Amino acid sequence: MNEFELRLLRVLHALLETGSVKHAASRLAVSPSAVSHSLRALRARFSDPLFVRVGGSLQPTPLAQALRPALQSGLNALAGVLNQTVEFDPEDSRRTFSLVCADLPLITAMPRLIGTARRLWPHLDFRISGVRSGLQADLASGRLDLVLAGAEMEGRLALDDELMRSRIISEPLVSVVAAHHPLGEKSLWTLEDFLAFPHVLVSTAGLGEGLVDSALRAVGRTRRVVVTVPNFSAAGMFVANSDMIATVPVSMARRGVERLGLKVVDVPLEFERAEAYMWWHPRFHHDPAHAWWRNQLMDAFANYRQ
Repeated sequence: MNEFELRLLRVLHALLETGSVKHAASRLAVSPSAVSHSLRALRARFSDPLFVRVGGSLQPTPLAQALRPALQSGLNALAGVLNQTVEFDPEDSRRTFSLVCADLPLITAMPRLIGTARRLWPHLDFRISGVRSGLQADLASGRLDLVLAGAEMEGRLALDDELMRSRIISEPLVSVVAAHHPLGEKSLWTLEDFLAFPHVLVSTAGLGEGLVDSALRAVGRTRRVVVTVPNFSAAGMFVANSDMIATVPVSMARRGVERLGLKVVDVPLEFERAEAYMWWHPRFHHDPAHAWWRNQLMDAFANYRQ
């Protein structure tokens, strides 16, 4: 059915309801001549006059009367489509949410959020995978709901401007060393201290430089990176067993202090903040389940946007 045919059916319905070209035009917010034109088209379409004038009103022919129930039902169905709202009930839903999640989002808020989900929404399932190629197409098709990754991944993953995004993490960087580090007792380091020891670089994207290197470049210095690792958990383990230094988001530093006995050292450098984002395709922006899950994630990561 095209737009013209739908307009004809609306005119037919209005004429059946009002018995008047003038009143039908008023109901439809069109001119009487437009209604008369549509009535001529309807008569030609059905090969029937449809309405005849009796006294001061238009009376429907038997064919028009016969069309009335189906016409009313059809228009009601169309109105129902326009007025329909789809609700999402996480307590009853058996939906599976699919995410690609980089290291920092995965080990900060996600474990607690999934634990909450198991208690409150036990029928929901979650599929979390590591960073890979082809994410743009997977987001567009719906095979993947969300990508959670650091800002440095945007270019590598070819996540273009078509996608929507929200910042989920924004944390300061701090440097950590092992408890037995040669300068472990020195809380305030000089820049020379910082550069005298080898470094561990965390790069999910596999890059050769990070935010520390950008800060050093601004003051005309460089550092020696001995090990590059893809996640913060590995960085902490390397630091705990060596004289190396890692510069990590403050939440990761706290984990290292609690679990590995690392020490936070004060370095005279200003680093950019570590940031991570959540990306999704605009096709699913208004989907109730999708919107609900994004809201849960934003709430879960609220403490990591300092």
